Amino acid sequence: MSEINNPVGRLLDYMNAALRIKGDLVACDAWAALLQCEKDDPLAIAKGLREFSDLVDTCETALREHVTGDPSLYLAPLKNVRAMVSKFTFNQAWQACRNHIDAGTMQGLSFGHQNLSNSYPTADTQVQQDILAFVEKLEGLLKECLASDLSEELKALFVRHLEAIRASLLIYLAGGPDKIQEASDQAVGAFVKSLPSVESSSAEGQSLAKKVIEHFSSVNQILAKTHEMVALASPMIEKLLPLLH
Repeated sequence: MSEINNPVGRLLDYMNAALRIKGDLVACDAWAALLQCEKDDPLAIAKGLREFSDLVDTCETALREHVTGDPSLYLAPLKNVRAMVSKFTFNQAWQACRNHIDAGTMQGLSFGHQNLSNSYPTADTQVQQDILAFVEKLEGLLKECLASDLSEELKALFVRHLEAIRASLLIYLAGGPDKIQEASDQAVGAFVKSLPSVESSSAEGQSLAKKVIEHFSSVNQILAKTHEMVALASPMIEKLLPLLH
């Protein structure tokens, strides 16, 4: 898909791809092709459909928050897209799904994409640079975790959540659903449960753990400008930091 910086542009890419799929293809195979998963993997298709629905919800939120004036014109196409993803059977022809994507739907999505291309937070060059710089720091921290003397269990936990935060940032940068806060909160929750193991680690391990927590906190600070509000550093993080010496 082409490079985009907002969710409606991402959805528009999906719709263009959907129209390129032959109408006589079985819907199950067509969805698998559109969502880039194996047609004989129902769990992957189900996950892809859920993420697709999340993207549509993100489009609605973005349009309501960032379009000046009445967003009705831009929201109207989403009704057809939702019908496309909810009113079908896997064994019917793909054309039944394609019928929901008429010229008006595509034009409305195009207008929404053009509007958000300049007003959506990730259209801001500084926000883009901040996110990419933070992703680079996370990648360095991931390598540091793997090379540390932390237990394999703690390594796996830190790496899993750091990678989840990294992925959520890159998805958001590309116009996907905003799952950053969710990934950050899950990371903090997992760390709380593992605190006894961290406290029994070496000085190097505790130092690395403290750095990981600080990065969890920085996720929200990095996105302060993105959401046009004050930094949302979790109070839980501030309580955890003094426990690590």
